[in-house]
Amino acid sequence: GVKEVILPVDNLQEAKGLPKYILESIKLTPVDNISSVLQATLIGENAPSPDNSTKS
Repeated sequence: GVKEVILPVDNLQEAKGLPKYILESIKLTPVDNISSVLQATLIGENAPSPDNSTKS
């Protein structure tokens, strides 16, 4: 099933109106731009940020 929902930050309040059993079983990830979407989907939360990268 669905474990995470990525939605525009402007719609977060509407999503919080979902039944409690749904909200407890999914993660809501609000985004405000395409970079946030890419970070959440392609890169993931555990990836190091570009600022923390080491140069060789």
